[in-house]
This record gives sequence, C-alpha cells and structure tokens, in this order.
Amino acid sequence: RQRQMCIRDSTKTKLAVALILLMLPIYTFAQQSRFIELTVTDTITLKPISYTYQIDIGEKNDFMGMDIMMDFEEEDLPTTSIPQITKALDKEGFQYSLSSDKDYTVSSKTKNPSLLVPLTNENELKVLIDILKKLDGITGKIKEVKYESEAKFQDESFKRLYNKALAQATMMSKVSGESIGQLLSISDNAGASSFNFMDYYKQMLVEMPGGMFGKTEISDKKIEVKKTFKFALK
Repeated sequence: RQRQMCIRDSTKTKLAVALILLMLPIYTFAQQSRFIELTVTDTITLKPISYTYQIDIGEKNDFMGMDIMMDFEEEDLPTTSIPQITKALDKEGFQYSLSSDKDYTVSSKTKNPSLLVPLTNENELKVLIDILKKLDGITGKIKEVKYESEAKFQDESFKRLYNKALAQATMMSKVSGESIGQLLSISDNAGASSFNFMDYYKQMLVEMPGGMFGKTEISDKKIEVKKTFKFALK
C-alpha cells in the first residue's frame, strides 16, 4: 500500500514538472518584460426555464428554416384535425397559438397551420407528450428552449477565472524564485467565439426530415468563457 502511494505521488510530481516545462518558453519571455500573461477558461451552465412545443398535422418537418412535407399515400392521410387537438389541450388547461408562419400552398398535406404550445417546465412537457401520443397523424417537436440568463452567473465565473489564473501564475513564477505582483490587466480572449459549430451540427441532424436522428432532447446549455490575465513580477 505504501508503495502504491509512492507511485501516485511520483506520478503527480511528474505531471507538475511537465506542466511547468511546457510553460517555460512563455514564462521566459514574460520574465524579460517583467510580467506574466496567461489565458484561462471557465464553463457556465444554464438550466432551461421554458419551452415552446410545435404540433403539426401530418409529416411536416422544419429543416434549416424550410418546411418540408413528407409524401403520404391516400389511405395514410392524417385523421386528427386542429379542433380535435385544441379540444385535448383545453381539457388539460394548456395555452396555445397558431404559428405566424405563412404557408401559401394548398393541398391536403399543407393546409393546416402549426400549433405552438408554451410550457414552463419539463413536467408540463411530459403531460403534453402523453396527450399527443393518443392522437393520430400528427408530429411534434420542441421548437424553442429558453435558458437562464448568463448575466446572473458572470460574477461567480469571474472569481473562478481569477483564482485559476492566480494559481497558475504563482506556480510558474516560482520556477525562478520570482513572486507575483499586482494584476496589470484583464482582457477577453481574442480567439473566443460564442458560436459552437458542434451544437449547430447536432441541432441540424435533429431537424432533418424523416426523424432518422430521433427527437430533440432537453439538456443544459454550456457556455465557455475565456479571459487573459496579466500579472506583474516582483
């Protein structure tokens, strides 16, 4: 057991040394200028607070902003009407509205507008899904999710970023017997971007017609925050 502890301590020491060696070129340049500069990252997690659920009659899919109607055989045409859907929603006390999207095509497949149902929590969503499963010839999806405001978490995120930056700068400065002085500046990372391509790609797959990638799932929204801190050396 003592031997295992020694191995673990040795591994931690090697990792710490590797990190310091990796940062040495940056530190050497900064030391000549009498400052140390580094960029740190934090993640803010936002919880969903409301939803808008879209109900369509027939296989109507929204793909990258376009309504795409799926083909039906005559015997497979939907049997549920808008009044039947609204009656089921009224019974459970749901609010709803007709979609403001303008659809100028005229056929048995496209003449029905979408119904939009606002929901305040996931429990309401589950109740709505149970209702819709009993109706024939309709499709539904989560059209929009609203999340907590990022602003209410920014102070705590900044504290985490500062503490992380100070800890890393202190460790780097100790390599040559220096110590950290005052904070000189803070800046947003120039390479940071609020656009997350992977999130966009996953959403695009969810919205593809035919349902081949399954239904939209509810998850927390994660925002990456990067800041660059510059500390004086003394």
